[in-house]
Amino acid sequence: VEIVETTRKVLLMSVVVTVAEYAKGFDVIFGIVVVCIATCLHCRWWPFTERENNLLRSAIFATEFCTLFCLLLLTSSKDSGSYDAFMIGCMLLSLHIFLCVLGLSLVVFWIKRGWGSIKVAVAEHRKRKARDRARRAALKNGT
Repeated sequence: VEIVETTRKVLLMSVVVTVAEYAKGFDVIFGIVVVCIATCLHCRWWPFTERENNLLRSAIFATEFCTLFCLLLLTSSKDSGSYDAFMIGCMLLSLHIFLCVLGLSLVVFWIKRGWGSIKVAVAEHRKRKARDRARRAALKNGT
């Protein structure tokens, strides 16, 4: 997982910056292609053991794609003025707010699930402790 993620980051940063100097607009298109390939690889192998982690990562990829696509719209409409920059900005802001809410809800979900497993472990420990006391008392009374 880390090798693929590092490769994706290197492609998005170094290649895009290098390409941006020589071909205007191609950097955003190359970024979209890299994000799409990374999304396909992620959806093919689901690298995380928890389903929720895989879904959150997929949402992050979708956000990256939408951000790059909006950047492509903004750069293409710079000369023609065919898209409203304010509306695209509002769309991006709402998309990122949605991602933050999704991430926070997953954190709350994991905390609740962890708290539930702690309660189960404590109850099992108390049962074992009571069973051990009963055995000791039975041994003590029997001898």
